[in-house]
Amino acid sequence: MPYIDLAYYLDDYKGKPITDQNELDRNIQRASEYVDMITNYQIGDITKQPTFIVGQIKKAAAFLTEYFIINGGYDTQLQDNVNSISIDDFSYSTGGRKGSNNGQNNSTGINIPTELLNILVPTGLLYAGISVGDSSW
Repeated sequence: MPYIDLAYYLDDYKGKPITDQNELDRNIQRASEYVDMITNYQIGDITKQPTFIVGQIKKAAAFLTEYFIINGGYDTQLQDNVNSISIDDFSYSTGGRKGSNNGQNNSTGINIPTELLNILVPTGLLYAGISVGDSSW
């Protein structure tokens, strides 16, 4: 389920317009999915989150939607991350990225801009450790 709609993206976030409505909807859907992945699916039912966190989640989804649009769409982001291909004795590698992260989150397969992480950091949704006061273990 997308965290934002066209009205939020254009009116509230003031995102870069795109003429193809289907492509915009697709980018919004993918951005929302990636926000879920980046936060390790901790969001759950967004309506049960505090107002501040809902605002940051929406801002993150809008930011990532615009990032996809500016950089050629969701598909381009995946294509740009191919570092090497090998078939039998043939292999091809792109230089400079192998063995280095360069901002790429390997669990999502896209380059995650620092700005996106800065939007989500104050929500606590990026934390993947164990709480000190957690008595469930």
